[in-house]
Amino acid sequence: MYVIEVIPLKKGVQLETLTYFSAEEYPFGTIITVPVRNSLAQGVVINAVEASSAKTALRAATFSLRKLPPQENPPRIAPGLIKTARALQQEFPYSLGTILMALLPAEIKNGQQRFPQLASAEPSLPDPQQPEVLMATRPDRLLAYKTLIRNTFAHRGSVLFVVPTTAYIEQAVHELEQGIKDRVFALKSGTVKQRVAGYEQYEDCSKAKVIVCTPQHAFLDRHDITTIVVEHARSQHYNARTRPYLDYRTALLVHAKATQKRIVLADTVIRSEEEARVRDGVFAPHDEHPKRLALPAKLTYVERPKREDGKDYQLITPKVIEAIDDVLSSRRNVFVYAPRRGLAPIVLCNDCGHIFRCPDSGAPYSLMKTTEQGEEKRWFVAKTTGAKVPAADVCPVCNSWKLREQGIGIQKVADTLRDLFPDNRTTIFDSETATTPKRAELIMKNFYKEKGAVLVGTSMVFPYLTTPVHTSVISSLEAVRATPTWRSQEEFFALLMTLRELSTEQVLIQGKNSSDETVTLAKKGMVEQFYSEELELRKILNYPPYARFVHLTWRAKEAAGKSFGDRMKQTFSDFQINCYADPNTTGAMRTFFGLIRIAESDWPHPKLMKLLRSLPPSVRIMMNPDRII
Repeated sequence: MYVIEVIPLKKGVQLETLTYFSAEEYPFGTIITVPVRNSLAQGVVINAVEASSAKTALRAATFSLRKLPPQENPPRIAPGLIKTARALQQEFPYSLGTILMALLPAEIKNGQQRFPQLASAEPSLPDPQQPEVLMATRPDRLLAYKTLIRNTFAHRGSVLFVVPTTAYIEQAVHELEQGIKDRVFALKSGTVKQRVAGYEQYEDCSKAKVIVCTPQHAFLDRHDITTIVVEHARSQHYNARTRPYLDYRTALLVHAKATQKRIVLADTVIRSEEEARVRDGVFAPHDEHPKRLALPAKLTYVERPKREDGKDYQLITPKVIEAIDDVLSSRRNVFVYAPRRGLAPIVLCNDCGHIFRCPDSGAPYSLMKTTEQGEEKRWFVAKTTGAKVPAADVCPVCNSWKLREQGIGIQKVADTLRDLFPDNRTTIFDSETATTPKRAELIMKNFYKEKGAVLVGTSMVFPYLTTPVHTSVISSLEAVRATPTWRSQEEFFALLMTLRELSTEQVLIQGKNSSDETVTLAKKGMVEQFYSEELELRKILNYPPYARFVHLTWRAKEAAGKSFGDRMKQTFSDFQINCYADPNTTGAMRTFFGLIRIAESDWPHPKLMKLLRSLPPSVRIMMNPDRII
C-alpha cells in the first residue's frame, strides 16, 4: 500500500494537497481521478511513499484516509509545467494547485482530454535566453515572424505563437501558414472535432510546427518547442479574470526561463514595463528598437464647438459629418469608436441627483435599448454582474419623472449616425450584438461586403478588423479619457496608434480641448518620446514598473467592511497599506479595497507573501491590476 499526496484540480478546495491510500504507486506528475467530498475531480500526484514508512504519521492522524479508485493508464503532466507552476508560486501568493489549475486547459482539468504524452527531451537551447521585445507595425512584425519561424525550423524546433483571445487565432493562422500550410495549426477548445484534431497535431512530432493558441493552451510544453512568440503583448486579455489572477505574460516569461526557451513579446505599441526593461538591458530588442512608427493614416483633432444655450448638443460635429459624408459618397467604409456600451453609462434624477445602481454590486446601471417584435424596450444593465432589469420611469427617491442620461453610449452614437446618414447601413459591434464568435464574424462579413457602410464598435472589434477601413473616428475624447486606470495615458496612446494602423487615410478625434500632448505625439508616431515621459511620470508617482501594486478587495456591510479594514491595517502595518471604500458602490453591501505598494526590487517579499497567503478566500488578491479603484 502507498500513501499518495495529490494537488486537487478543483475550485473551492482550500487545502493545497490531499492524501489518499492506494494499492499502486503513481509517479510524480501523474494526473489521476480522486474523490473530493461527494464528487470526483482531477488531481496531480506530487508524492508517493510506502504506507509502512509513514506508520507513525498515520497513527497520529485524527482522520482516516480515503482509498483511491482504480486508475486506467493515467497520463503524466509535463515536467516543464510543474517547474513553471513552482516558479510562479514565488511571484503570486496562491497555492501550487490553484496555479496549476490556471495553467491547464479546461478539457484536461475536467477529464475530457488526456494530457499530451510526449517523449521528454532536453531543450535544444542549452543556455538561458534573454527575453526579446519586438515593437513594429503589423506588416513588419509578420516579416519578422516568418524569419524567426524559418530559423527555428532550421534547428528542428517548433514555435509556440500565443495570441490573447480566440478571436485572433484564425487571423494568425491565415497569415503564418503562407508556404508552410501543413506545419501551422490552431490548438483550442472549440468543438469536440476541433479539439481532438488540435491535440492530434500537437502530439504528432514527426516535424517541427507552428502552434497557434491562447494562454489556456500555452503550457502543455511540447518538448521540441524552442521559441515562444507573445503577439499583441499589450492586450489586457493576458490578465486572468479569475483566481489566481495571473498575468499570463509573466507566466510565459517564467515558463520560458524554466524550460530554457526563447521568448519574444511583440505589439505595435508595447507596455511601458517592457520598454523600461529594454532600456535597463533586462530585455533585448528583437530588431532595431524604433524611435517613431510610420503608420498609414494621419491623425486629426476636431475641436467640438461650445454648446450654445437653447441648442441641442452636437454628438457628431459638422466637420466630422462632412468627412464621413465624403467617405460614404465614394463608397468607402467608416469605423466609429465608442468606448461605452448602451445608450448612456449613467442615469440620474435631475431633481434629487439619485443615481440608479445595481443593488448587488452598487455600481451605476448602464441604460440600454432592445427591439423585440418591433417594440422598443429599455433596460438597466449592471456593468459588473451583467444583471438586466427593465428601466425605471420615475425616481424611486423623489418620484420625479425628470430622469437624465449622463454620458454617451454606443447605441446613442449609432442612432445619431443613422439619422445623419439614413441611406447608409450603420451597424453596432459590441458585447450585446457580437454575442458569439460566429455572430461577430457575420457582422464583419456584412460590413466589409457593404460599400459605403458605418461600423460603430467598442475595443472588442479590433481582432475582427482584419482589413483596414478608409476612415476612423473617435466619438468622444473625454469618454476615452474617463476610464479609471493608472494606465490611461498608455492606453489612450495605444488606441490612437492602433486606429492609425487600422485606417488607410485618416483618424478623426472629437473633443473639447485640442491641447493634448498625447495626441501630438501620436500624430507623429513618437513612441520613444512618449515612453520617456510616461516612465518619468511613473517613477515620480511610484507606479509600475518601479513599484508593485498588491491590490486587495473584499465585500461586506459598511461597519463590518471598515472593521475588517482596521484589522488589515494592523496585519500589514509594516507595509503601509491604504484601505478605502469603492466610491461607486452604495447600499447595504459595499466593496472595500486595500492597496500596498512595494518596490519592484523587493519582490517577492517573503514576509508579505506569507501574510497574503494567510488571508481568507473571500479576499481577492491581484498583482498590478489595471484598475485600483
